[in-house]
Amino acid sequence: MNDVGLIGLDYLWRVILFGSDPVAEKAIHLLKETYTSLGPRLVNNQVEIHEDLIGSCSDRLRASHDTLRAYIIQQQQQQPHEALVTEKDFANRSRQETTRMCRLLKLLQEYVNDYDCEFQMREERTLLPLGRAHRGKCFTLVVRFPNQGRQPEDIEIWTHSNETLATVRRRIMARVKSTNQTAALSATAGVNASLIQSQVVGHQQPTVQQQQSGMLTAKLSQSNTAVAGSPDSSSDSSTGGSPQHAPSSYQDKRINPFLCQLADLGSQLQHAQLRDAARNLLRQLPADPQAIERLVAASQIPLVVSSSPTVTSSEETGPIQSPSELESIFIAASPSTILYHLEVAYSLLMPANLSASEKTSEFQLGFILRGGIPL
Repeated sequence: MNDVGLIGLDYLWRVILFGSDPVAEKAIHLLKETYTSLGPRLVNNQVEIHEDLIGSCSDRLRASHDTLRAYIIQQQQQQPHEALVTEKDFANRSRQETTRMCRLLKLLQEYVNDYDCEFQMREERTLLPLGRAHRGKCFTLVVRFPNQGRQPEDIEIWTHSNETLATVRRRIMARVKSTNQTAALSATAGVNASLIQSQVVGHQQPTVQQQQSGMLTAKLSQSNTAVAGSPDSSSDSSTGGSPQHAPSSYQDKRINPFLCQLADLGSQLQHAQLRDAARNLLRQLPADPQAIERLVAASQIPLVVSSSPTVTSSEETGPIQSPSELESIFIAASPSTILYHLEVAYSLLMPANLSASEKTSEFQLGFILRGGIPL
């Protein structure tokens, strides 16, 4: 795409919203490919393009949600002798609006996934998607470096199923650079991502859950420039950054609560496709900053000052008996909101990256002292 003012774009949106399922499926794919295949003139305008597509989807989602919600309220408030909204009319309208919302959610899922796929960008991320922000199942990864005429060299790495390939590559390089036999290699040597053949590490890690160990075949290469995404492309103290121009970085701050509303609406209507589509999109996005702030603020380590000098430190830091502030986040909320806050809390307690950081330790301690989340 070389120009955002495409002829027929409005018609393509109409096909997505009102067309039959097979035709709408092709229209979704075409629109996603159009917005992800940018010409040279539009590469620098990716932020505006992300906002344009995401904003268009969000506006249409809200319109369908508000229409269906108003229809539900009208049906609930009508008197028994009135026939303003019949069961048949409500079923037809509900089916139309939920179908449109599911298609829009699918478009957003494919669009975000196309940009955020680690195998395409080869970059580490600071803000991981919520679905991979927590520590996964741990297993041993054997990295093999084949040598011609010699026995292959193996390195064992303790990793987990939600760790990205870019992070694994950085850890491999840290191990390789610390060995004596590779000390003669130049600082620009890196593990080439294109030469890594993964058997168990994938974008969604589909096979790791059934295995206790896996193997990667890697090859060291020397070049005049650092390999993109390798440890040498940034300082040793860097923890990696979120990919530039990732669409999930430009999501409206209100989108996460709204997606929880869509999931609740799907549960209310017993529409599993709408409920699951909204929750799956939530897991593809980074955790809501406002939800993180609420959980961190409610899990602050309490300052207990004792007037008795004989009180031990363990008594001073014992669990607080009134964890109402933390517990209130999970009370009087909708089911999807409670589930979302639980997933965010789990990602803070068991993060995929930086599990030994000071902030993580402080949150874990404060969470326990505040009483946690009672069952």
